[in-house]
Amino acid sequence: MLTNGPLEPYQVLSTLASGMQVGRISRASVADFLLRQAQQPTLLRHYPALTS
Repeated sequence: MLTNGPLEPYQVLSTLASGMQVGRISRASVADFLLRQAQQPTLLRHYPALTS
């Protein structure tokens, strides 16, 4: 679930698994992840999950 909170430390799970549970994450943290991936793409062709 996305929140409007500030940038917080987050975890990147590089693969999705059936039944996995992820927590809330701020939009700022998602934006940070996307910018980092645009600069240095390490997860191309992966389906990462972000969680706080």
